Amino acid sequence: MLPDWKPQPNTEYSNLFYYDLLVHGQGVTNLITNKGMVWDGNNPIYRDEFEQHSYRGPEDDKMDGAIDTVEEGNILMNNHSLIASNSQDNMKALEDMLGIVTR
Repeated sequence: MLPDWKPQPNTEYSNLFYYDLLVHGQGVTNLITNKGMVWDGNNPIYRDEFEQHSYRGPEDDKMDGAIDTVEEGNILMNNHSLIASNSQDNMKALEDMLGIVTR
């Protein structure tokens, strides 16, 4: 998010996501700013204005949490792309998105 982003009155915000490289990067501290590595922690996942919807990727069980292999990095990259896909693995998120925008 841009540093000067401000929520608009009477607007609802939702964040739908899989655990991906960007989410993982928020858990890595920038030694200079002491904030998350992605946009200095200024992300929907950490903003109270956003309703959070987290999903498990189809290969999440293959990760041990350390994210120290190429395979685990690839899973995070795949998760990053999954949320914007029409893959069968993303159907729950797509159904939720439809429900959010039509409520």
